[in-house]
Amino acid sequence: MYDFAMARRRSELLMNIRTHFIGKGYLEVSTPTLSPYLIPEPTIKAFGTRFINEFEGSRDLYLIPSPEIFMKKLLAAGSGSIFQISQCFRNSEQLGDVHNPEFTMLEYYTVDADDRDSIGITIEMIEKTKLKGIEPEWLENEPLIITMHEAMHRWAGVDMDRAEDIGYLRSEARRLGLEPAENESWDDTFNRIFLTYTEPSLPKDREVYLTEYPDRIACLAKNEEGRPVKKR
Repeated sequence: MYDFAMARRRSELLMNIRTHFIGKGYLEVSTPTLSPYLIPEPTIKAFGTRFINEFEGSRDLYLIPSPEIFMKKLLAAGSGSIFQISQCFRNSEQLGDVHNPEFTMLEYYTVDADDRDSIGITIEMIEKTKLKGIEPEWLENEPLIITMHEAMHRWAGVDMDRAEDIGYLRSEARRLGLEPAENESWDDTFNRIFLTYTEPSLPKDREVYLTEYPDRIACLAKNEEGRPVKKR
């Protein structure tokens, strides 16, 4: 049975989010759901489909896992700060309260703000848009801002200063009971450790902001000058 009370709360939350960003001068945009290309995220699996046209020819298209590529094209074209609430799709996902193959994503970009500024923008947005009368426990606790270096050391015992060496990373994976193949890529081995040990251990009772991802993990983010990390 459809939960209309939940639908009303969801509608109110989305309205609060739109009001918040528009009030701060952001432009709400709408970008394609079907894309001929994907973001460089090795751990994300996409849904594929086929466009068929007898005059223009057929080609492969993908349901977007996020609107990132198209939104960054708008930024490069001079859009200014933008936000979007869109439907996104990720294949090979579990089904449950946390994961679903189709979901709603809020994505926003702020001109002249870096990754650290974006943490503050996000914290403020969550505080300003929360629903009246609904105070989840995680909103009462101080957010945790932690680097990937700290998180990997705390919950997996991996030294990220040494992890640039694929041999060291593979030996750490084996120490943790994982079995990476000898020809497995660096990012696959890293993700194997991160997704098995580090991510499940992140606190669930507060907002968590994980910073300084390794620069060997492909993504659309700038490298930190002089350090092997991305401003992600």
